[in-house]
Amino acid sequence: ILTIGHEFVDTTSSGRIMTGLRFTQATRSLVMIHGEPGVGKTITLKEYKQKGASVWLVTMSPDTSSKVPMLQEIGITLGLPVKGGAADIRRAIVARVVKTGGILLVDEAQHLDKGAIEELRRIFDEGEIGLVVCGNANLKAKVETSDNFNSRIGMKVRLTRPSQSDVSKLSAQYDLVDPDALDFLSGIAQLPGGLRCVVKTIQLALMSAVGNGTSLSQQDLASAWSTLALED
Repeated sequence: ILTIGHEFVDTTSSGRIMTGLRFTQATRSLVMIHGEPGVGKTITLKEYKQKGASVWLVTMSPDTSSKVPMLQEIGITLGLPVKGGAADIRRAIVARVVKTGGILLVDEAQHLDKGAIEELRRIFDEGEIGLVVCGNANLKAKVETSDNFNSRIGMKVRLTRPSQSDVSKLSAQYDLVDPDALDFLSGIAQLPGGLRCVVKTIQLALMSAVGNGTSLSQQDLASAWSTLALED
């Protein structure tokens, strides 16, 4: 089985995210990270968690949008029992994180409703830890429905589409440096899905090239992109 992956790449977006995460944990601040899909938000959160101490990463979804399921998800991540109502679980979470110097990373936070956002605000206030809410472009409007939460934000990191430099750094992981190929991939990076689409295109193209016993070419990339049909 051919497995094709790559190491963490320090792109422009990931660098800005890392700055926000370090600031959050060092100052026990509340930070919002939001923007286009496929720019490296989730993978950067995972990298920070892997290398940091007292870092908890929890991912929200439509079925954890309200306060009790959200608190249960956080509690499970912290290794806590999740019995009782919202107040019981919140108190257990606060007791676990207070005075740890830790940071709670909440990914896909655009799924949370106003009540859940308010519970996060209480964890932030009472737990005295850093808190990051991360999500797509809808997150900003969602957070702004809660004045109490919005007023506590100490930094906002807004992410736009990947740069050509980001594409070059990512492509270099696969020893791909041909200017025409990079231009082709840079065009893909501007589409919804961003760098995620770039990676999938390179991976499929590389599978084809390896199978044919040839070097990776722009033609392989174009064929792979057409096969993926992600622009439809």
